[in-house]
Amino acid sequence: MNQDMLARYEGTETLVIDIGWGTTDVALVGNGGLSDFWTIQASMSSAYREIELTLKEDKTFSTNTMQPLEIERQLRDNDVLTFSNRTVDASNAKKQVFKETAQQIMTEVNNHQNIEEMTTVIFTGGGFQALKEHLEPMISNDQGQVLDNIFFIEDCQLANAKGCYVFGKYISN
Repeated sequence: MNQDMLARYEGTETLVIDIGWGTTDVALVGNGGLSDFWTIQASMSSAYREIELTLKEDKTFSTNTMQPLEIERQLRDNDVLTFSNRTVDASNAKKQVFKETAQQIMTEVNNHQNIEEMTTVIFTGGGFQALKEHLEPMISNDQGQVLDNIFFIEDCQLANAKGCYVFGKYISN
């Protein structure tokens, strides 16, 4: 890390919110190190399980064998599930569950740390991309613009792996 970047962040705190498959991990980084870390159980696997339960309650979907990863694969780019030669519109369940998951994550984050008071808040993880449209209204000002202190990592699904690679190269030099 260069000296200019170090000077910019000296005395500040950054909140990293990593929405993943099994958990959402939140790290508070400040004063040159990790100040706090906590895990939120709301995650993408729980969201996809909830979508399946919602569809079962609506009697739209009746299977006990579809795994959350298969549901995610099918719903990643569209809103329909196909199982046993039957196609089910999952758009309402997906929208409802993703909104609830985003709300749960932001409620728990804000219970620990007010994001508006942070110097920088970084959203990352594969789950962030799926929940982005539901998170944005919760992290926006009255004009609908995302707060100035909030940043989204591009290609967030691979961000952790890339960060570990960069760090590995850094410490090996």
